[in-house]
Amino acid sequence: METLDLQLSQLAETVYRQLGWTPDRDIDPTPHLEHIKQATYPIFPLAEAFLRQFGELTTLGCYNRFIFDNQVFEHQGTPYRLWRMFENFIPAYSQHADYEAAPYWLNHPLIANYGRLLCPIGSYDVENTIFLTADGWVMTGQFYNLRWGGLADVTKSVFKIWGTTPSEGLNALAEYAVLFDYAAKEQL
Repeated sequence: METLDLQLSQLAETVYRQLGWTPDRDIDPTPHLEHIKQATYPIFPLAEAFLRQFGELTTLGCYNRFIFDNQVFEHQGTPYRLWRMFENFIPAYSQHADYEAAPYWLNHPLIANYGRLLCPIGSYDVENTIFLTADGWVMTGQFYNLRWGGLADVTKSVFKIWGTTPSEGLNALAEYAVLFDYAAKEQL
């Protein structure tokens, strides 16, 4: 069984620990892997290892409410708030990553032209799916041309690369969601 060899930044580790992550976390990824398979994405050892450590971590509570609203945290004595960018590591909740969308993601030139394997691992922001590739890239994907009340144009799919290793990607996702601001300082 593959394991993750992570080098998380201190800030990213602080953020993920607030969500319930620990270095020795080991959940059963079977429900997540079944969803990925049903959505017609490939399953690969790195995805399983990732979901064993990070699967089910979320910033959303009941009724899809952000559970960290108005909460202030500290990192090395500096107060911060979490911005509702990162949502979860629950593949079944991924935006636009079901079996109908899978062919567009799997055949995207960044994936198909390089023979990469790709699967959804979570959600970021309102309209982005977090993807992981078998070679360790962490990306978010979004269909653009989304109109209110309409459907996204699935032929216009875009990726943003957050890192070319799980550590780089996890660090960037967490660090982008942190706001160091005066409001956080005033709430302490």
